[in-house]
Amino acid sequence: ELFYSFPKLLIQKILPNFNSIDQLKLFLDNSRKQAPITIRINNLTTTLENIQNKLMNMNVPTTLSELVPNALRLNQRFQFSELNDFKNGYFEIQDEGSQLISLFLNPEPGEYVLDACAGAGGKSLHIATIQGDSGEIIANDTEYARLMELPKRANRCGYKSIKINLTVKNSKKSIIQPGYFHKVLVDAPCSGLGTIRRDPIKKYKFTNRILEKLTANQKNILQHYSQFTAVGGTLVYSTCSILNEENIDITKYFLENNPNFEPVDPAEIIEKYNLDGKLRLNGPYYISVDFGNSSSDGFFMAKFKRIS
Repeated sequence: ELFYSFPKLLIQKILPNFNSIDQLKLFLDNSRKQAPITIRINNLTTTLENIQNKLMNMNVPTTLSELVPNALRLNQRFQFSELNDFKNGYFEIQDEGSQLISLFLNPEPGEYVLDACAGAGGKSLHIATIQGDSGEIIANDTEYARLMELPKRANRCGYKSIKINLTVKNSKKSIIQPGYFHKVLVDAPCSGLGTIRRDPIKKYKFTNRILEKLTANQKNILQHYSQFTAVGGTLVYSTCSILNEENIDITKYFLENNPNFEPVDPAEIIEKYNLDGKLRLNGPYYISVDFGNSSSDGFFMAKFKRIS
């Protein structure tokens, strides 16, 4: 506890995620290391090789992500904001695990997608890239200031498929309707404990009382936004948490109370992106990844299909 500066409560909470003490020790060792910077290449406007070569010419070495396609890792800090390639939307700064969520959602060209808890819209941008900017993406969030960053970011990339839901600004008319979307992503507010390498103070602020409030909110949010999934459509629940209470337990509760949804086996996605051996957990409808055995932050994602 003292050596790793990791509260005993958290160690007790995460123990079920590990098959051995050695696995836990590796996770704790890596939790003390600086997280890498990962950039996601916009392959609609440029190539990974092009960006990698440009950074190399600026004496910024990169390595290919082993977890997701079209991504580069940097092991040193770098100021991107003044680069023309960044200003032109050729790449975005986004953790590998965060990118994996949009790939797990698997949006197809032309589909209608709801990004229910979009924040500043990093996943909306990735979804638009995957779809070739050919679908309709509605980004929704209760934090208006963060959401209003998205139109600027989408414009930088030249994307036309992303709209924001202004109901968060007390508008009476919502642009999202029940049963409308082929894909719904609920990236729920959480403890953020998967990102403790970037923000270690989260370890010490965490309490059981906070967890109780978060999990109650997560159940309500998932339940509320599930109604917007079309029959035959896909619902994904995700967090940047490493706690089962915020992850597996929420999804079990949802399935128990929603017989009109069934779990979706992640095997196809695992094979498509060669994720064998790179995941922390791999269940009948969910996967998770963290810095214990990869370079990613900690993320969980589960998939369901609406059957009626």
